[in-house]
Amino acid sequence: MGNLLRTNENWHRSLISKMGNGFALTEIIFDRDKKPADCLFLDVNPAFEKMTAVNAIDLVAKKVGIVFPGTESFWVDQCGQVALTGISLQFKNYAKLLGRHFEVIACSLGKGLVATFFSDITERMRIEEAYH
Repeated sequence: MGNLLRTNENWHRSLISKMGNGFALTEIIFDRDKKPADCLFLDVNPAFEKMTAVNAIDLVAKKVGIVFPGTESFWVDQCGQVALTGISLQFKNYAKLLGRHFEVIACSLGKGLVATFFSDITERMRIEEAYH
């Protein structure tokens, strides 16, 4: 059974590292009023590094507010909602700091942990805006 679990863990890690979507595993940090205040990066994949132009070594074990100062509260609020409710969310938003539009799927992994999958939809948004 142990070998099977290790094999599955290796398979999942390999899949996440090779996929084209950005992936970030975060721990939500709550303030005294139990409101989402920040996120701590626990893991990211190469696609996330490419999307943000920040290396994993400069992300992991650091807070969003430190790595990306001035980030809109929307991002932490959405992930915080997922952590609080346990209900997955799919949303789109513009990240002003990065100058990119993202579509995100955020899933609760329990105990304040949120897995997020990012798709850069900037080009798609430009095309849609050009037709409107």
